[in-house]
Amino acid sequence: MKDIHIASIFTFSNLKEELSSKLTQTDCGNLGRYFSLPPDQVKTIITSPLYSKNFLLALEERGFIHPSNVNRLTDALTELKINHTHLLTETYMKLRDQETEYDRFLAGLSAHLTFSITVKLCDNFEVTDKNKKTVISSQNPGLSFLLTIDKMGIINPSDVSKLETPLEEYRLLQAVAKIHEYQSLVLSDETMPRDEGIVNSCVHGYNED
Repeated sequence: MKDIHIASIFTFSNLKEELSSKLTQTDCGNLGRYFSLPPDQVKTIITSPLYSKNFLLALEERGFIHPSNVNRLTDALTELKINHTHLLTETYMKLRDQETEYDRFLAGLSAHLTFSITVKLCDNFEVTDKNKKTVISSQNPGLSFLLTIDKMGIINPSDVSKLETPLEEYRLLQAVAKIHEYQSLVLSDETMPRDEGIVNSCVHGYNED
């Protein structure tokens, strides 16, 4: 589960960088035909020094890929059987979906956190005085608290279980139910690609933030 959290900082720029290091001139030519790019443009791209980066830029400019969706490229890489690179794009989209679900979870959970409960939770999780002041002075203290402990590494898109015990102690049963629901969703959805080499290459170098 920790690996998924590390990979959650795998950005669109990271994706393009990883893909460009793996796509050959032949791959770009085949993909160019798949996406029906003008032959002259494809020829110019694949004979340039930075052919793979330029090719991905061409796909982006034509709307075939963008930060919120690379599924068409996944389909192309899968159909053309290009060096397992579809695992990169699948991982990227998987992580985007998980982040979106996590954001919705935090927003929903924050609705159950009253001001007084939020103050108690800050103390419970040893939030610094500076961060605590920021939390309680915000327009949505509950959400601000959850985002704060996310930055502290107490919760992350793969694991929010550390919230369960204190919320049970404060008798916030609906909030606890939300935690159980989210954790079940994460566990049932953990079908990450198992090609360790390529998935590790997705996240290697981006886990020092």
